[in-house]
Amino acid sequence: MRVDQLEHLLRACQGNADESDFYIIGTAALLAQHPELAGNIVTSHEVDAWPLSGNTRVADLLEAIGEMSPFHEAFGVYVDPYPPSSAILPKGWERRTIPFRSEDTRGAQGHCLEKHDLAVAKLARGEPKDLRFVGELLRRNLLNPKEIAERIELVDPDQPHYQHTRESPTMDIRQRILANWEKAGKLV
Repeated sequence: MRVDQLEHLLRACQGNADESDFYIIGTAALLAQHPELAGNIVTSHEVDAWPLSGNTRVADLLEAIGEMSPFHEAFGVYVDPYPPSSAILPKGWERRTIPFRSEDTRGAQGHCLEKHDLAVAKLARGEPKDLRFVGELLRRNLLNPKEIAERIELVDPDQPHYQHTRESPTMDIRQRILANWEKAGKLV
């Protein structure tokens, strides 16, 4: 994902959904703080976006620029309408989002996850690619371990997280995040 592709996707979101503000939840959110990582660490072809308004009708409209759409075929990137409620995020993440807007977004704005919140969400998911992503951020000294520890404490311990895993529904999600933090650190 390049910065110009994120700008294009935000314009497309605005054009399709007639809204201008979107949460950017996934890997592409890192571009708001570190545009120099485009195409390097930020290699995904999708932007996980959701309207700030929370309007699910708007999210449905974003499917027109989603995976396997003519937009995706034409430009090689797409939007994945992804509600923030589907991610495991530290409390207060909304206040810490980083605005992404430029002349080329033509009024559309991404409210991008701050990199420590993004890292915690990736650690909560725990997929190998997510751990490699966090490990690479650590290797480049882009994450503050103290900040990560504080953000982990802000995760709701009772947040459902056991779908598609063998974990107990009573397990504190923070245990998994801490274990994955340790695994990601070993990848450095």
